[in-house]
Amino acid sequence: MSSPIVHVAPAVIKWARLSSGVRLEEAARTAHIDPEVLAAWEERNPTPTARQLEDLADRYKRPVAVLLRREPPIDPPLPVDYRRLP
Repeated sequence: MSSPIVHVAPAVIKWARLSSGVRLEEAARTAHIDPEVLAAWEERNPTPTARQLEDLADRYKRPVAVLLRREPPIDPPLPVDYRRLP
């Protein structure tokens, strides 16, 4: 029996990968798909299976619920570092 297909926002899939620092090839290998398929998911209407979405969420270290958002969350800005090299 196959896993059900889940509709997610392309921007959220791309945000999750970029914010976690995972390369496209590594993420595709985790979800057992070709990198071209994952790249297509990040550009247009992605339809991963529920299992693939869970695998990506584990790899990105994000809850599955975050990947189901309509828009990517706004990340807080990084703190300003006032240190200088000698």
